[in-house]
Amino acid sequence: MGALIDIVEDYLNEIGWKFEKDEENDVIKTGVNAKNASFRLIIYSVEEKDLLTVYVAQDNNVPDKKLLLVAEFIARANYGLNLGNFDLDMEDGELGYKVSVDLEGGQLSTDMVGNMVGAGVSTMDQYYPGLMAVLFSNATPEEAIISIERPSTTH
Repeated sequence: MGALIDIVEDYLNEIGWKFEKDEENDVIKTGVNAKNASFRLIIYSVEEKDLLTVYVAQDNNVPDKKLLLVAEFIARANYGLNLGNFDLDMEDGELGYKVSVDLEGGQLSTDMVGNMVGAGVSTMDQYYPGLMAVLFSNATPEEAIISIERPSTTH
């Protein structure tokens, strides 16, 4: 199997995205403009373990006074997600969405990379307004999740 990070590079070249590649650490960094926000993508591999991770990060760390509320928000968001999960570093407030795959015995394709990137970006973007509501509008985590997962319909 070719190096995982090289397959990621092939995918990004196919779709015409600019990126930075750290050959020494098997890391690719790029950015994406989604519907609700712009995000940083950090894609890295652990070749000896056949692991690939797509990490979608937002730029602002969660302030200490909001950590517990955001932790509840992401616990509620993570429940029921099929692919990936939100991560929150309780030490520095870094928040992101992670999609990983263990490829032992398998073969990574550019389509798989695209699916991982798509899942990470779309999920982060979907939940971003709720996160902002918890951080800046004093919405409760429960209210924010309900507004995302069960929006009211008007006719």
